[in-house]
Amino acid sequence: MEPDRPNAPPAGSTTQADLRALVRLRDRVEAAVREIERLRAENMALMARVAALQEETASGGEGTTLPLFAEVEDADALKARIQGFIDTLDQLLAPTEPDA
Repeated sequence: MEPDRPNAPPAGSTTQADLRALVRLRDRVEAAVREIERLRAENMALMARVAALQEETASGGEGTTLPLFAEVEDADALKARIQGFIDTLDQLLAPTEPDA
């Protein structure tokens, strides 16, 4: 019986293209992990900041007349910042072009 792909390498063998694809995949996974770790650290810092601001507001501390996120940019700047995060994640998760 003829194999479906007569020029295909034997089962279990690895080609250079396969190795390059695996290296690219590993690099993308590592980049995604680094970004996730960075975002987790940022999230933890923001949670601590929110908790501190909520505590300050509840205790009637200084600055309670200001909105909770007075330091945050205007709505358009905040949307642009969030879109930047989304674009970064999209780039990290997008499939790469195969080598020609």
